[in-house]
Amino acid sequence: MFDWLTHRADMPLWPGGPKSGLGLWNHPAAETVIEVALFIIGVVIYERATRPRDRTGSLAFWSFVVFLAVIHAMNLLGPPPPKVEPVMWAGLLMWLFPLWSWWLDRHREARA
Repeated sequence: MFDWLTHRADMPLWPGGPKSGLGLWNHPAAETVIEVALFIIGVVIYERATRPRDRTGSLAFWSFVVFLAVIHAMNLLGPPPPKVEPVMWAGLLMWLFPLWSWWLDRHREARA
């Protein structure tokens, strides 16, 4: 659903269905504001719905949030990579994100 905001009208609503999208990629400032807002909303919802079980639950969560924010900022503000290898390694290392989030979630619990 959120991809619909950024993609141009190239996404089918269902397999074989009409293609739709707002095309905010054509307006980078608006697209960035919406992406950052969705990220902040997600962080706030998760932080309010859970609480740390221990110090790891707090440090791991906030370090993950900061890490993702830094990556996003580097992606927006940094130059394109000089070679394809850094992109390849970044793609291969992305499997660490679900493991990191699983690990930090084990150190958090639902609020009553």
